[in-house]
Amino acid sequence: MKKKKTLKPKSIPQSRALVIQQVDLAPNQKTMIAIPTPPEFIKQREGKGGKTFTYIEGGYVISRLNQIFSPAGWDFEIVDKGLVAEGKEAWVQGKLTLKDFKGNMIVKTQFGSAERITERGGVKMNVGDAYKTASTDALKKCASLIGISLDVYWAQMDDYKPAQTQIALVKPIKTALLRDLVAQAIKGIRICQDKALLNQWKGKIQVSKLYSDQQKQFLIRQIDDRLKEI
Repeated sequence: MKKKKTLKPKSIPQSRALVIQQVDLAPNQKTMIAIPTPPEFIKQREGKGGKTFTYIEGGYVISRLNQIFSPAGWDFEIVDKGLVAEGKEAWVQGKLTLKDFKGNMIVKTQFGSAERITERGGVKMNVGDAYKTASTDALKKCASLIGISLDVYWAQMDDYKPAQTQIALVKPIKTALLRDLVAQAIKGIRICQDKALLNQWKGKIQVSKLYSDQQKQFLIRQIDDRLKEI
């Protein structure tokens, strides 16, 4: 009697397709990213050719990253660096790595630069300090790609023209715009969970020339109340 052949199950071929994980931020993270940059943290500096450039303080961006992603939820590294124009300018390529609430990775890369020697030959900073400044510049640009302070850097995305941000200037501004600034500040204060950032913000409001004394007192009370809550 012949034995029946046992048919072996065919092996299922392994798919080699690239599986892309969908990156998703928690609702509170999206809300915090969308908060407009407080004018107290927006600075302006003189650049090449007598142009004025608008920028954000590096400490503010780091505080926002810590607040939104926690200190363990983000990392920044320099992947390349160099000097150009006979050593007059330092540049770096930085990589910002973030984790969403599911553990998926978000990676953004950008270049940053720092002028070491002025057009007239004056030394502004040594090589080490120039790389440090360029690294901070790259970090801020990487953070803007996910929306942090994008409202400030937006005008500089398409071409390298200085952003004329009127709220960063010490000039009288319209009452309607000032009301918007106060409303934005209140919104930002109420969701901020970083005590260091709140205390920095409080100090800058105290010396700000944008607000009236009454508005300053009101915003400072808002910050004090928020500090007691967290």
